[in-house]
Amino acid sequence: KALGKYAEYCATNVPWFDPRQDMAKVLSHTFEKAFPEESCDLNVGFTFEAVLIAADAHKRAGSSDPQALTEALRATDIAKRVMLGGPIKFEANGQNMNLRSAVVQNLGGKPTVVLPGESAEAKLAFPMPPFKGRT
Repeated sequence: KALGKYAEYCATNVPWFDPRQDMAKVLSHTFEKAFPEESCDLNVGFTFEAVLIAADAHKRAGSSDPQALTEALRATDIAKRVMLGGPIKFEANGQNMNLRSAVVQNLGGKPTVVLPGESAEAKLAFPMPPFKGRT
């Protein structure tokens, strides 16, 4: 927003929510309805998945015992998610082994997934139009 027209067409590669997934669509719609001045972004997606993981682990552990929760977290396998990538599973070091990133480009003043193709909301605008002449 701060850069206005100069941010248009800028692209970055970042972990992002998958706009084609049903759960991500509901999350994005719900978030933007509650916070109309904000947009659903990677922080919203990661926060939602953190709560999803914690709730799933607590349910499977059947208790708040730290050891039971730790074992449940290590056994996490959540297929339906909002972020790009396969099922949420953790490596021995605790890292999510199936996190992917997206190329997100500012189009129409909105961060838009342009790659990977199966998750794209629009085509990558490249090369971007010159700054001179933009309105």
